[in-house]
Amino acid sequence: ATQIDIEVDRDVKGGRGVTKISASAIKIVVKSPLTKCDAELLEFLAGCLDLKLTQMSLLKGRTQTTRTLLAKGKSPAECYEALTKSLEVENARVAKLANLGQHT
Repeated sequence: ATQIDIEVDRDVKGGRGVTKISASAIKIVVKSPLTKCDAELLEFLAGCLDLKLTQMSLLKGRTQTTRTLLAKGKSPAECYEALTKSLEVENARVAKLANLGQHT
């Protein structure tokens, strides 16, 4: 299984998505309260990584903003590629919103 360390942040008004990828962790924004976001995280990551929920395990981290995902059936390279695509989509969405804000 591929292990992915996750930092979770909450954004009630925005969407959910990958906002940062670093050597130590990925950062994902969710709408749910941080203490109750596990189902939302799993659903989002299942879509990003093209995995079934049964292929993933989410472990609690040291704080309420950290989690560790175990993704079965995907290599680290496949996970990195899928998460990078998700980050690009999120960056494009944010840029589009910023452009809309400049034209009002």
